[in-house]
Amino acid sequence: MATDATPAEPFSRPTATAGAGVVGGIAARLDRLPLQPYHWRFVFLAQLFWAACLMIDPLTERLYPAVWLPHHNFGSLEYSLLVGFSNGLGPLIGEYTFGFVGDRFGRKKSMIASCAIAGLVVIPVGFTTSWPLLMVIVTLAGVGVGGALVLAPVYMTELSPPQARSRLMLGGQMLSFGMLTFLASLPALYLLPADPEQFVLIFAAFGLLFIPVIIFAMPESPRWLEGKGRLQKADAIVTRLEESARRRGRVLPEPDFASYNVPKQEKVPVGEVFKGQYLKRTVVVLVVWLFFYGGIDYAWGSYQGVYIVGHGWSAHDLFVILLLGGIGAVLGLGLNSFIGERVERKTSIATAGVVMCVGILLYIFLPNSFAWLTIATIITTMAGSVFTVNLYNYTVTAYPTRVRSVGTGWTDGVGHAGAVAGPLIAGALFAVTAADNHIAWFLWVMIAGTLLPGFLIFGLGMKQKGAALEEISG
Repeated sequence: MATDATPAEPFSRPTATAGAGVVGGIAARLDRLPLQPYHWRFVFLAQLFWAACLMIDPLTERLYPAVWLPHHNFGSLEYSLLVGFSNGLGPLIGEYTFGFVGDRFGRKKSMIASCAIAGLVVIPVGFTTSWPLLMVIVTLAGVGVGGALVLAPVYMTELSPPQARSRLMLGGQMLSFGMLTFLASLPALYLLPADPEQFVLIFAAFGLLFIPVIIFAMPESPRWLEGKGRLQKADAIVTRLEESARRRGRVLPEPDFASYNVPKQEKVPVGEVFKGQYLKRTVVVLVVWLFFYGGIDYAWGSYQGVYIVGHGWSAHDLFVILLLGGIGAVLGLGLNSFIGERVERKTSIATAGVVMCVGILLYIFLPNSFAWLTIATIITTMAGSVFTVNLYNYTVTAYPTRVRSVGTGWTDGVGHAGAVAGPLIAGALFAVTAADNHIAWFLWVMIAGTLLPGFLIFGLGMKQKGAALEEISG
């Protein structure tokens, strides 16, 4: 057994197996590490990367009720298509593309590319009201967002020890969701509707300024390096982590090399996500993502602000409500992080869906009370964030390292087709039942977007609680 005085054990090069694979020495050494400050640092950086790119995600949802709608730049159909392409088609292309790129060329290089695309392409949004031009811009910028959606949870999963995975990932996501919610509304509070140009530039800057952070502060995933046979680089990273743990007085158990098997593959076996045990996982998670994006995320988010303004509240009131609603993300993810691995992820997802429906009911019956609208927003934001991050964590944990990005891209990425259809369905239902307080829109979000995907994954999803990553995804 190693002690503080014991130097880091030399890396035992994995031995070849009959199937030309290698024993997962790096993965075994990573998973025996205790929870340390550097784990939190990696997770927080991954989540800040996620938030830096996702900053551009709510742009259209802030600009339409505050700027484009009052100035009659275009109507609700055009807006629904704009949301669908910005938050649906663009991320769909991005997740599928970066899913392959991330597995082929590495997590770190792919994150840099994602930030560059998201940050640079979105800048013209603040300087034009031309709907066709906006459609092109937001779709291309959405490709960068899609990269963050697939790469951030993959990176966190691969660097988190199994016994603390939920605590780490949900704790990190508490920071990013809180930051994203607050920063999406705080600049709007002071800059909209007067200065949409500055509003967009602030959002674009986050992605571009985070590129040097990725370059200098985030190591490549050792699991990915091991899967590509780059054992020397992987060993150097893990050795630094081991030495850091020992300096803090932690005694490290011997790695369980026999339980890990990581095949070396330079090419990405894309078809594997549709074969054997992974086929059911892919189908179930894909369907859940389709309904989630079609309901909770974009059918709800795209018309939530329009609904509040439509009940007589000003754009200033709207942004204050959304800003205070960010408290919900912090509360929900903080509680979920505290619970950690004691509750199955699929149970957390289904429970969050039920809680969100409670908040939506407050929207239906108490839209004229500022206090109750704020409470309802806190509840829906809390439940929506818990649903979202647990579904991300569930998805990336369901696939092995060699196809983790691809599997996430095929399910979460293709699931963004729901984000294309969702705003269109929501817009139609919102308009058709306008005289009845938009009841059809509410029912769509609650039934199709919230309860159905929640109970689908609860009934058909796999168990993941507390297991090693290679054990779950193998």
